[in-house]
Amino acid sequence: MSARAENDASVNSGAPVDLLARLDHRGRGAEEARGAQFRPAPSRSWVVPVLAIAVTAVASSLLTYGLIGKAAPDVTSSVADAGIAPLKDSSPAELDVTLEVAGYVVARNKASVSSDITGRVQSIQVVVGQRMRKGEVIAELDDREARLRLAAAELNIAHTRLAAQSAGVALNLERDRLAQMKGLREKQFVSNSMYDQASASYDNAKIEVEAANVAMAESENTLRAARIFVERHVIRAPFDGVVVEVSARPGETVSPTSSGNSFIRTGIVQLVDPVSLYVVAEVPERQVQPIRVGQPVDIVGKSVGGEVFPSRVVWVAPVSNRQRGVVEVGIDLTDPSQRFIDGMEVDVRFRNQPGAGLGPEERSI
Repeated sequence: MSARAENDASVNSGAPVDLLARLDHRGRGAEEARGAQFRPAPSRSWVVPVLAIAVTAVASSLLTYGLIGKAAPDVTSSVADAGIAPLKDSSPAELDVTLEVAGYVVARNKASVSSDITGRVQSIQVVVGQRMRKGEVIAELDDREARLRLAAAELNIAHTRLAAQSAGVALNLERDRLAQMKGLREKQFVSNSMYDQASASYDNAKIEVEAANVAMAESENTLRAARIFVERHVIRAPFDGVVVEVSARPGETVSPTSSGNSFIRTGIVQLVDPVSLYVVAEVPERQVQPIRVGQPVDIVGKSVGGEVFPSRVVWVAPVSNRQRGVVEVGIDLTDPSQRFIDGMEVDVRFRNQPGAGLGPEERSI
């Protein structure tokens, strides 16, 4: 085969290969062009969350400022489901409180019952917690000496009574004698001196009667004093109340004053009237000015489960405790039997007074 034929043969044999290569390259270029034409823009995935957050914020603002009174969401159940205790709203009564201070219960009628004489206790007739009526017997002292004095006073009054009767009889005799002497003198049977003597005897008899009457009155007073002295050996309740303490025992000596002797009791029992209870609140000096008589208050009993008892101010003390810087304010207990006892600690909440603006003349300070 000639050289031209070989070249033609090589050309003819390589032409299809080269053509296929060019066609393949052109096809890939067209596909790349079409891909560039229909390829999507670069991804912007952050736009959607931002728009969602913005819409949520706008909706929350509208609900908060414009629609909260119409359709407020119920978050209580959600909070409870989450295990979180919801906040407790303050009640109108708590919001009405202007001042809260400490106080204590005091009894108007409270006494350490003792004897007003020195004597030995013979018997105690009460126990702690016993209710007493005014005049009931609490204790008795040894009254043997007092009864002897009473017996002597009774004998003395019997003696003075007899003396008064004798003076009366003597007066009657002297009156009759004087009348006789007067008739005899008129008939001149007796002298004037004898008549004057009879008249003097009659006057003396009248003086004796008056002296007997005075002695009789004195004896009666002595008898009354002796009876009172005997009665003073019986210790009685001065008012209705409850016995809260018994400090004396039979056989001990009691006296109004101890005189420095530790073996002499000055009190027999402690008596408290539960009906006379009231509350004393200790208000700081700088906060007492707005308080008015009649102002409503709430008494919170610490020892009765925090129960609240409504009441009112009845007086404001006109003095201040300089050491503690407080002023005492008296508060009435409408029902003292509400489990309050003397000395109990309480909390006092002063509330806003309806129709405030009372003048100073309506205060007791």
